[in-house]
Amino acid sequence: MTTIRINRTPVSAFTLLDGAEVLHARPRTVMDWIPLVRRGLPATSVEAISRLTRTAQSDLVRALAIPERTLARRKREGLLSAEESAKFVRFARVVELAEEVF
Repeated sequence: MTTIRINRTPVSAFTLLDGAEVLHARPRTVMDWIPLVRRGLPATSVEAISRLTRTAQSDLVRALAIPERTLARRKREGLLSAEESAKFVRFARVVELAEEVF
């Protein structure tokens, strides 16, 4: 089991998924995430969340039930599917809430 440790600065799902440069939007409510998820998050979001949570990508995709070969293909294509994007957004929001609590 991997323990996630993030520096003590406030973290948001937006930051974990690589911010405005990559997302080209700044979601402020849950409803704001819907078009981003439907369009598909950039594959670089995976690397950002992995780096910021200090979690190996292999552990992350296993926890989110995304095959590694699928992730490799998405990286080549540049975008995650809507389903994969939803999983990463949920994970990022859980990390954000956990950081607020602890």
